[in-house]
Amino acid sequence: MLRILIVTIVFVLIAVPRSETASTVRRLTITPEQSLNLNPSLSDDGRTLVFESSAEVFGDGAGGPSFHGIRSDLPDGSFMELVRGRMVSPALSSDGRVIAFASREDLVGKNPDRNSEIFVFEGPVLRQLTHTVNGGNVQPSISSDGQLIVFNSNGETPKISGDGSRVYFKTADSDLYVVEKATGKKTLIASAVPELFVSEGRAISNDGMRFVYAAAVAPNQTQVFLYDARDNRIRQLTQLGTRVSEVKLQPSISGDGKRVAFATRRRVTNASDGSVELYVLDLPTGQVQQVTNAPSRATSEVVASLNFDGSLVAFNFPRVLSGPLQNEDFENNSEIYVASVAARPAFGEGTVLNAAALGHEAGEETRLAPGSIAAFRGSSLGSMVTVNGHAAKVIHASPNEVVFVVPETVPLGPAEIIVTNTDGFASKAEAIVASAAPGIFTVAGDGRGAGIILDSDSLTPAPFDPANGQRRLSIFATGVRHATSVLVTINGVPAGVETVAANGFSGLDEIHVLLPASLSGAGTATLSINADGVTSNPVSVLIAGAPPVSSDKVVITQVFGGGGNSGAPFRNDFIEIFNAGGTPMNLAGWSVQYASATASTWSVTPLTNVALSPGQRYLIQQAGGNNGATLPTPDATGTTAMAAGAGKVALVKSTTALTGSCPADPNIVDFVGYGATA
Repeated sequence: MLRILIVTIVFVLIAVPRSETASTVRRLTITPEQSLNLNPSLSDDGRTLVFESSAEVFGDGAGGPSFHGIRSDLPDGSFMELVRGRMVSPALSSDGRVIAFASREDLVGKNPDRNSEIFVFEGPVLRQLTHTVNGGNVQPSISSDGQLIVFNSNGETPKISGDGSRVYFKTADSDLYVVEKATGKKTLIASAVPELFVSEGRAISNDGMRFVYAAAVAPNQTQVFLYDARDNRIRQLTQLGTRVSEVKLQPSISGDGKRVAFATRRRVTNASDGSVELYVLDLPTGQVQQVTNAPSRATSEVVASLNFDGSLVAFNFPRVLSGPLQNEDFENNSEIYVASVAARPAFGEGTVLNAAALGHEAGEETRLAPGSIAAFRGSSLGSMVTVNGHAAKVIHASPNEVVFVVPETVPLGPAEIIVTNTDGFASKAEAIVASAAPGIFTVAGDGRGAGIILDSDSLTPAPFDPANGQRRLSIFATGVRHATSVLVTINGVPAGVETVAANGFSGLDEIHVLLPASLSGAGTATLSINADGVTSNPVSVLIAGAPPVSSDKVVITQVFGGGGNSGAPFRNDFIEIFNAGGTPMNLAGWSVQYASATASTWSVTPLTNVALSPGQRYLIQQAGGNNGATLPTPDATGTTAMAAGAGKVALVKSTTALTGSCPADPNIVDFVGYGATA
């Protein structure tokens, strides 16, 4: 029994009783070239498809209206004529048993004035639901169970959710509203939306929480938008360019609200030749699949319909997609196609990093420490993070990066980090959880360059002058608080670690060190942390002051270029340095650097972490050839090719390359030029 409910003046609710591989496109209809097949609607279960066709192969040959309403059973490939005449924008119940549509035909003998009326087909029974004298009713939308129908009777475009809880509609003023059926509450979503367009097909998810539409953001530039009632937010789903000659985007959403189909002649995933193409956007992953690959002559409008989970899409498309036609005038006459859509991967791929070092720390494996700050990078990320099943505190979340604190309760060892978005899609990465995983935060925020370091007393940044022997620094790091052994070195010189404390900000550690007075005047120095044997990312710190007067002196004693050349006495180039002072000198963080006689670009060879005793020599082997004697076992090895006739060599208390043809860097310990042009 029918019952008609009036819900405001905008729409009428009518209650009525009761995969293949990715990109597989199947042509469903094969009709004469002059025929049109339009406006397909697919049931949630993907079994029933309803569309319009002008092909007489679907009729009885008795003449009359040129269009036919057709129902197809996709599993067995059968077709059934439902009505003779137009069946514009049919709406289906979830199982396809109930079909609502608008027609001007006198289909059951109750529409002699040929107004546009709403009809319902249920099983073998066709009924006319509305009986208007003036005007008409169009664009019906139906609930999943077939119990409720909304339709346009006054110029609005209503869409009802599958569960019947919400109705969305646009007004003649291009305002977009949602009405909650239980309370009748009407809420404005957006007002005066430029070129607001709601598809003839399904535009609302079954739970009523998501609604898709098209709108213009600039002249000749329409985009697909999604309103998400869960957070009352509008998202622009596409970033399409400008095109004067374009089709309607016709966005349609799957019943579960996780996939959106649309068509355009503009570029989406690949370079466009101007042809219309159909695309499906998977919202949980953000991935876009191009369903069709049509020739440039395909330019007519495409209407698509998705099943409940978006694994199947039915659409009308220019028949030239299937190949050449005998009459090119009919290339854009549509056929009905069905395509399977690529399955969503079980997990997304991600990368997890120490949020301070960001991959610039020593070692190949990513290490995280309990209570440290980590960064997870990927795509379509969310704000739910677990580490081996332990929920993590999220500091920042964006679609491409989530910053979180590793839970203190996570046991040491291999860990799986999972980030889940609001659609339930998870991305995974792996790391090692260790007692210490030091990382130093940097000014640039990329784990390189100047570290975030302050004077502990004045809380001011560099430069720092340690000449008075009382200069203390606060180093901002993460992954250090649980370490049993912490060593901080600056240019290889140990700095006294006084305290390691947790900062008030979650996961942030402060390391307080006494800056050695011997580093006065060091200039740009390299600082690193070693915690429980794990070394952090190296950062730079600017140390001011006058260099201390000392008897300590390491000098360059020998330079040899042209090694391995014909007639050369030695097979390799080499540099020898010598501790001419009275105390051991640690060479960690030092380097020898070479440039040709007039060049301003320097090649760097780092020295090893050794203490060079007074009177001890240190051999650095460089590039070589095939002639000459083999050098004694070197202390360090580089690949720099040194000229035999002229060049420059510098001994530097840093591994940062010098600049200029005659540098005056305060880190230079000794400098040698050889040859007439040096």
